Amino acid sequence: MKDITKLYLISLVLLLASVKTEGATNNIQAGQTITGAIAPGQSDYFSFSATNGESVTILMGRGFGEAFFSPQLELYSPNGLLVSTSDSPSVTISALLLTNTGNYLIVCHDANDLFSASYGLSLIKNPDSNLPDPDGGVLLPGERKTGNIGLGDLDVFSFSATNGDSVTVLMGSAFGEAGFVPQLELYAPSRRLLTIASGAPARLSECLDESGTYLIVCRDVAGVYGGSYDISLNLIPLAPIPPNDPYPHLAFSFCGDQLRLRWLTNAVGFQLESTATLEIPNSWSVVTNAPELNLDQYVLGIAHTEPRKFFRLRHP
Repeated sequence: MKDITKLYLISLVLLLASVKTEGATNNIQAGQTITGAIAPGQSDYFSFSATNGESVTILMGRGFGEAFFSPQLELYSPNGLLVSTSDSPSVTISALLLTNTGNYLIVCHDANDLFSASYGLSLIKNPDSNLPDPDGGVLLPGERKTGNIGLGDLDVFSFSATNGDSVTVLMGSAFGEAGFVPQLELYAPSRRLLTIASGAPARLSECLDESGTYLIVCRDVAGVYGGSYDISLNLIPLAPIPPNDPYPHLAFSFCGDQLRLRWLTNAVGFQLESTATLEIPNSWSVVTNAPELNLDQYVLGIAHTEPRKFFRLRHP
């Protein structure tokens, strides 16, 4: 009798797994967070438009305490091909570069199609005017803002910076909000993910190597818990180089694991030289590495691991 009961139970589970409920397709906008509930065998669909070259970050978080439900996220391109998939307690597709223009489809369901749960779904596009939901928006240097993270929520802030600036971002949570662990993600103007920091509080410091608009994405580290937070931005701009008077100045600054040498582009005819010692006799040689052009400056990065050197600008 026990074996027959087990057989019926197994058959029932297999039957449930084979029955999938197709939900209606809803629209989701960049910066928006949508909450819903998925029944056993059900899939929810969300559509958004995007352009070739944009990147997206998508988060699907399951409701707390619904441990058997394993959220799965699938992203399909306008031509119907599966672009990316992810499943875990907190499902995230991060900084995915899109290669087609048109309508993309997000599919949300339980990985085994057996269990039910509530969930939250968020979409961030870069570059785009992401909706503040209601938190987010432009974050100015020295400014402090507050917000609230919900289930599967992503809040996005933006700031402008120049190649060589240094930035520190701090995200703290309110006392007593158990489970909620703030996480910060920093995206460059080129849409690449630069760094991630989490903790209570979450703090990231980065020397920026691009000029333009940066995005800060705030979330719970697991995508499951919610809570209130405050966020602040400290930006140290790159120090200007004095004008030629009449000789050019060679400036330096530290950026991440590099020493950056900088000089104005109007130093016509001058060349960068280096030597291993200032003791006489010494031998100066021309630096053959090509510098980058950043606005009105030449910039050359020197790794910290390189042997000690001295540098100068000289007109032959």
